[in-house]
Amino acid sequence: MRRSFRSLVWAVAAACCVSPAFAADPAANTLTPEEKAAGWKLLFDGKSTAGWRNYQKDTVGPGWKVENGELSRVEKDAGDIITKDEFGAFELTLDYKISEGGNSGLMYHVKETEKRPWQTGPEIQIQDNKAGHDPQKAGWLYQFYSSDKDSTKPAGEWNTLRIVITPEKCEHFMNGVKYFDYVKGSADWNARYEKSKFKAFPNFGKATSGHICLQDHNNLVSFRNIKIRDLGKPAAAATSQAKPTTKPAAKPEAAKAAAPKTETATAAAEAQPEAAATAQSGVRYTTTQRRVGPLQRIRNALNR
Repeated sequence: MRRSFRSLVWAVAAACCVSPAFAADPAANTLTPEEKAAGWKLLFDGKSTAGWRNYQKDTVGPGWKVENGELSRVEKDAGDIITKDEFGAFELTLDYKISEGGNSGLMYHVKETEKRPWQTGPEIQIQDNKAGHDPQKAGWLYQFYSSDKDSTKPAGEWNTLRIVITPEKCEHFMNGVKYFDYVKGSADWNARYEKSKFKAFPNFGKATSGHICLQDHNNLVSFRNIKIRDLGKPAAAATSQAKPTTKPAAKPEAAKAAAPKTETATAAAEAQPEAAATAQSGVRYTTTQRRVGPLQRIRNALNR
């Protein structure tokens, strides 16, 4: 009996001391009150693939799995997945964990008019920069904009990618470090487009809104904390509030003139608490009784 109890204690202790590497992050896939107030929304709830579907399909392939609060491409029959909603100007942040030598990608403004999502939507590269084989590094805009910085963490560790996409300026950040900015559709953009492989696709980069896409590149990759907020609403409309209209306080003389204090008004005001008590109790008294205190009422009752 003592041995069984001791085994139970060790089992409970082991369950309470699970390594974070094997347990879901309790803070992952949630929004703080401040984020909610700022307009952030979750694109991944940490429990399901709700809000996502395969490109040009209505379902999500079985190669995508949701485990431990992570959305992962783990095996074949996964396919590129896109958000059911479309976004124009937005800010997006997500955590990704790439396998050793692995490759994936994040695309935006994707339209389902072509055979592949990358034929319309610009791609932010995701890969293991150390063992990956693609010369395009993580955080770069594929074949358009690069950076001499590398703030990525090794394969198997979480990286935070953040992008801001607006008509005025687009920005890429990796683990808090800004890589570059650009203007989609600018003269510089168009010049780079002419030198890229995407020149073969006339609809590439033309859309000003579209789906967000996570790429299946046949490698293990995991995502969490996928958050987005719409920047399409004008700032004034989002922050302006109708100011409450207040009436200026009347001058003392005007206040006296507007509400002269008379004996009648004073008596009526003093009678209000009694009237309220009467209404609450349901007991009615005569004028004489109202003026008699509780002790006097008892004496009167005893003398009857």
